[in-house]
Amino acid sequence: MLNRNRAVLAPNQGLNITAECGEWDYCGVPIYHDPPYGNWGVSSNVGTPVDGDQFQGWKAKDGHKQWNSCTSEVPPPDCTHYNHASCTQQVTITGNNVYANMGIQYGVKCRWEINGQSGGGCKDLDGQTITITPSPWVGPTGYNDPVWPPLVEAEIAAALGNSWLDDSQCYDPENECPPCDLICPPCSL
Repeated sequence: MLNRNRAVLAPNQGLNITAECGEWDYCGVPIYHDPPYGNWGVSSNVGTPVDGDQFQGWKAKDGHKQWNSCTSEVPPPDCTHYNHASCTQQVTITGNNVYANMGIQYGVKCRWEINGQSGGGCKDLDGQTITITPSPWVGPTGYNDPVWPPLVEAEIAAALGNSWLDDSQCYDPENECPPCDLICPPCSL
């Protein structure tokens, strides 16, 4: 899954993002790595947030493009913490981000090899046509919390990237003749 045209609209009508505000532990060390900036992940029905480049922002920090994640402590206009719309909003400076991967599984018989002959496994799929159509770019159709006004926006799409057939999980070279009814983990695409 991909996203692009990422933007942070907060503060918006009095609503702020307060994810990585200046909180310190008892030794005076920031609880968050570099407040108010944060590297954002994406939670979706096909993936979970990671400390990577799932939702890149604009401020280069700690090897990532980050966002001002505490708009309540640094209100606009402020050209150090906002990079768009006369220093009142934030927009990404990067292109597409991959935020999740998904797979398709097909059930096949275990791979086998006897006297130079082989079968099963992903060979069961020989001659099959697998068609995957990428989706168009779409914008948000709704927001969770708050429902309105929006604080963040982006476009998303599904696309086919690297793919492969893998039946290595079910090949047992020690077993020359697996039972006929042995069903292995499905091939993943």
